[in-house]
Amino acid sequence: MISKFSILLILVTVLYGESYGQIVVPTTNGYNIIDISDGERINKYSYPFIDNPSEGLCLFYSDGYFGYHEKDGNVRISNRFDIAYPFKKAFALVGKSKRYFYINEKGEKFGDLDWPKAPVTYKDFLILEDSISKVIHKNGATVLETPHQLITTPYSGIMEWNQDSGKVNQYISLGYGQISKLNHFQNVTDVATTWQGYACVVFDSTFSIYNDRGEEVFSNQPKQSLYLPVKIVWNKYLYLPTQLSGTHFENAIHQELLYYSDDMYRTNGRNVYGPSVLLGQGFEEEDVALLRGTEKWVIFDRSKQTVEGSYLFDAVLPSDENNLLLVRQNMEWKIYSRRMDTLISTGYRYVHDRGLLNGMFLGSNDNAPYKQKKWSLNFAKYEDREIQLKIGAEQIYQFPMAYYFGNKLYNPQVFNDTESADYLFLLKDDKTVVINGGGKEIYRLNVTTKSHLSLENLFMPKFYLQRSNVKKLENKKGLNRNGIGLYLEVENQNLEITLSNTSKEGFYMDEYDYFLNNGTIETGLIEVYLEYESEKGKWQKFSQFPGDAKTDFKNSVLLAPNQKISERITLPKGAIGPEYNIRAVLVKKYDEIMYSNTIRMSLAPALLYGNPYFEKYGALTKYQLFTH
Repeated sequence: MISKFSILLILVTVLYGESYGQIVVPTTNGYNIIDISDGERINKYSYPFIDNPSEGLCLFYSDGYFGYHEKDGNVRISNRFDIAYPFKKAFALVGKSKRYFYINEKGEKFGDLDWPKAPVTYKDFLILEDSISKVIHKNGATVLETPHQLITTPYSGIMEWNQDSGKVNQYISLGYGQISKLNHFQNVTDVATTWQGYACVVFDSTFSIYNDRGEEVFSNQPKQSLYLPVKIVWNKYLYLPTQLSGTHFENAIHQELLYYSDDMYRTNGRNVYGPSVLLGQGFEEEDVALLRGTEKWVIFDRSKQTVEGSYLFDAVLPSDENNLLLVRQNMEWKIYSRRMDTLISTGYRYVHDRGLLNGMFLGSNDNAPYKQKKWSLNFAKYEDREIQLKIGAEQIYQFPMAYYFGNKLYNPQVFNDTESADYLFLLKDDKTVVINGGGKEIYRLNVTTKSHLSLENLFMPKFYLQRSNVKKLENKKGLNRNGIGLYLEVENQNLEITLSNTSKEGFYMDEYDYFLNNGTIETGLIEVYLEYESEKGKWQKFSQFPGDAKTDFKNSVLLAPNQKISERITLPKGAIGPEYNIRAVLVKKYDEIMYSNTIRMSLAPALLYGNPYFEKYGALTKYQLFTH
């Protein structure tokens, strides 16, 4: 008989569990949608590109144009747009003939823009800002029109601000396609937003915050010079950062800069805990707090407003398991049961920062740098008053480097990792595998990512001239003699860019100056890009070259005499129609520009817009548009 406080430890290599949903993967024939639970293909046809589901719809590309289909592969909105973005709530940004507008899930059009502004949404509503601002429901009905400014936030609804009179109306969603005015404010000097998603109604010397139910969360708080860092924790406490009380925090892994205040307030402004604990917004569900003045975490009971448990922890990771936490003590990660106030060792010195999601976590004893570590899949669950811990026997998985460059790691004191718990893309034996939420390998990608289109190369293709691709120059056909050469070759839609050195001196592949042996200064490569002839004699850039010293080259790369470096990229093919003249451009010195040979290719309309693709939904501001 096992007592209710016993702990069951099982060593296995295969984890268990079930997960449901769909995921998009590249295959030999194109992109497919597969079922997460069994890896079976769902869609009837493969496409050159399919994006992961967003709001239940997948952006897809075919025959030169974009459309949207459902997660089961059935087309919802036919491919008729030159350029398009995933859905944000019930609306998406699309473009046609170099104009932009928004569509709902029925394909109906709203607005008219000359730049790719991301849709401003609140629940099922779109906010169009113009001389007459509008709030439009996803069914197409306009529910509010006003000449005043509309400010919307996820947690405070819609604020209509008449700046001339200082009056503000707060609207919230009632469901059924309707909004309702719940609050009216006068003598308002500003409506400011926070990073968290609240709106602050600012008066002469104070500000108040209201939630999206129209309820007062905080009132008459001291006016701030900057409202973005103002944070509400557990819908009960407020961080009011000031220039005097901020504490600079930096984590080498997360690379986040944060400021924490020295005071926490309730609605009446009373200091609740003084110097005792620092609440973490990211651990709202975990109920933990950081002891002020220390680096120790404790269990915090918000209902009793007391510190609980028998242990201090050096670190805590996010968890979606109500009773279990991943904690670190003395350089070892353990599973903590809140209900039993009990610890059990995982045997790992490192646990991945994604934490315990869907009962699964990744552990490692690999001493390699964090981004190169190999991980083991493990499973932890609280069932039948026991901790069931399944430890993977082998550390065989790595995260693709794109994981670390995609802003997926966040500081847990602010918010949890937003990565889906339903699946993981991991590397195993240098192959990408898809693992569902139960830890089962359901799919192995046997093709390289370079052979498939991505959103980046559908809008503004990127290519890298990597040190590993430096090879001996076999012939000088089509290249400049005794100098730096640039040459393009095309096969179907595969474009090969070759940079060669036929001179007697080496050529540095980055943007810094170098002193050569003869005492001269050699300025390295500044940029390489592609352009097409939009009109006779008028050329327009349509690519990005991120392979400079800041990104791809960790050290300078010397292109020695009689060597070349090449890169092949796949360009999206346009619909049946005209071809365009294309050439590559090299900026070698500040006053020296070199052009390649000119070729002809079919280009997708998206490439002709000349704007970079803005991740996910579009550009947030015109400033972002011009500085991207």
